Amino acid sequence: MDDTQFQAILNTITNKTNYQRANLFSIIEQLPDTELSSTIHLIANEYIDQTLYKRQNYQSLHDSNSQLEKTSKKLCKKNQALIRQTQSLGAQNQHLQTATQSDIGP
Repeated sequence: MDDTQFQAILNTITNKTNYQRANLFSIIEQLPDTELSSTIHLIANEYIDQTLYKRQNYQSLHDSNSQLEKTSKKLCKKNQALIRQTQSLGAQNQHLQTATQSDIGP
């Protein structure tokens, strides 16, 4: 994912979050005073739950990213080895063709 795609996704999430936040505020403003205390308590608990979940999610994403980086490095090394092997076979083939042509001669 390049920077422009990442920025577009981030903007979409931010816009959606801002819209949801505005809706939440308008709903809270319409609540009677007797329900405000329980609503505030519910929002506080939800915030705590989401914060803890995000931290756990961040750690799992970090671990997955580390594992993917290791796998990527291994695959790059294997790819480089295969490229060198292919080049070596190409060079051997060229030498054999040259030797065959010189043996046949003009």
